[in-house]
Amino acid sequence: MNNTTYNSKAAAVVKKAFFLLTVLILLTGLVTTLFMPDEINSYENRYANKVPPLTAGSYIDGSFQDGMENALSDQIQFAKLAKRSYNLANALVEAPIIRTLEDHVQHYVYSNGAKFYKGKLLFNQYDLSAVKDNMVAKAENINSAAAAHPDVEFYAYYIEKDTDIDFLSGSKINASDYMLSMLNLPEENKGCFRINNFEEFDEYFYDTDHHWNYKGSYRGYKQILSMLSDDQPLEPSGVFNSGMRFVGSKALSFAGVFTDEMSIYRFAYPDMSITINGEPAEDYGNQRLLVEGTLYDATYGAVYGGDIGEIVFDTGRDGGNILVIGESYDNAVLKLLASHFSKTFSIDLRYYEHSFGQAFDFSEYVKAHDISKVLLVGNIDYYIMREFMI
Repeated sequence: MNNTTYNSKAAAVVKKAFFLLTVLILLTGLVTTLFMPDEINSYENRYANKVPPLTAGSYIDGSFQDGMENALSDQIQFAKLAKRSYNLANALVEAPIIRTLEDHVQHYVYSNGAKFYKGKLLFNQYDLSAVKDNMVAKAENINSAAAAHPDVEFYAYYIEKDTDIDFLSGSKINASDYMLSMLNLPEENKGCFRINNFEEFDEYFYDTDHHWNYKGSYRGYKQILSMLSDDQPLEPSGVFNSGMRFVGSKALSFAGVFTDEMSIYRFAYPDMSITINGEPAEDYGNQRLLVEGTLYDATYGAVYGGDIGEIVFDTGRDGGNILVIGESYDNAVLKLLASHFSKTFSIDLRYYEHSFGQAFDFSEYVKAHDISKVLLVGNIDYYIMREFMI
């Protein structure tokens, strides 16, 4: 057998093996997608798409095909790796250009669907006229709940961020004032985390993530507590700079090129028992593990706690029971607030029904858990999204 014949056969074997490996990967991905799908897309911090039910109607209108495509993109092997690799390649090319432009222009820099300004990734400012109807509906929802439960004290806290202000002109959409003005609550029961310029935003929010950082969340906690109670806030014993970096939600398309360092305040929390979706939990969040150096995922949710249908904090102390209905911004302040009450119940309406198999019944919940205070807390999205209707 000459070398040419041998090489041809070897090449054929390699091609066949590669073909079979490719088919095996695709088949495994299809089986996984159909029968063992992931619940969470950890890369994008959301529920993973699953194959929708096949019906004649969904097939004819194309919704089944679209759902199948979305499910495959989430579930198939190496999908997340492919997304990360693609984003990294783009980011490595674009990052030097973005940084150069930021150094030489006094304006926003746009790239790959993202908006940069002075080292921070920003969301675009909302148009108040486009969301007014949603805010009116939310206000009516809150007012109706408050009127139906006169024995319960209601509190509302609005968190301003980059969507509320244009940092170049300084103009604000004043959505916070518009929203709070519609609520039939005592003025002392309404609060706002205000951002009036870029310097404040830069101090209190991450560079690549949409959440407030440790300084911002602590400022928010103190403002909220001043509405709820005469208690003195917990004082931090110091700042812990972990040295660990993470990619925030705004920077996913830039892989690991733009990152934040995870730093937190350290607190001596009182003893409390915690249940998550009805099951006993050792803790909510992983601040302790971060300080101990045993946490290997330093994202906002990993450190402070994720978005959960129901969390119950029980300190056993006097102080009444409070229900917090919020979104991811409250994750960083829940344990702090829980330190001041007997029981603190946290509900995220986006996930409650998914976790318990039934819709959240506000009236029944308040009655069953002897709730005396209800805190509604979130940014503009919380006040315009129907998912957060009580």
